[in-house]
Amino acid sequence: MKYIFPPYNCLFKIARDIPKTMFLYIQLWNKREHSNIITVHKKNIRIEYFMETDKFRRELTILAKGQYLDWDEDADGNFYIELPEVEIDGKDNCLC
Repeated sequence: MKYIFPPYNCLFKIARDIPKTMFLYIQLWNKREHSNIITVHKKNIRIEYFMETDKFRRELTILAKGQYLDWDEDADGNFYIELPEVEIDGKDNCLC
């Protein structure tokens, strides 16, 4: 099931564990493709995500440590971000 907005349980976990990254996570969620992959060049980070590249990189690292996403950066300055597929248990709870 594709969610337009991150499921409440996922947002709650991020708000509880790493609240500084919550705004970025919501932005990434809204920009994801059907494959849950986001590609952004470092020159566009300031315009699209309202932050410097170093801060963007730090927040991605924090989210990756919490297993909320995976990311990589190539030599050309492109960031590849993958949001994992949201799994729902039998009680409509998000298994983030």
